[in-house]
Amino acid sequence: LRASLRNAEEIEVPSFKFRAAYDLALLLHERGASVEARELLAPLYNEFSDGFDTRDLRRAHKLLEQ
Repeated sequence: LRASLRNAEEIEVPSFKFRAAYDLALLLHERGASVEARELLAPLYNEFSDGFDTRDLRRAHKLLEQ
């Protein structure tokens, strides 16, 4: 997942980057590393100004609230 995130950053595709970050954050959260998960996902989530009704952003918001 970390490699996927790096690849998404390299090819500069924001949606891929966000999805890779979400997947990694979810894994981290499930393994008890909630702080690291939040530090990874929150800055990317906060870059959005609309689209909060999309599946990806709803899932991210839910994870960030946990």
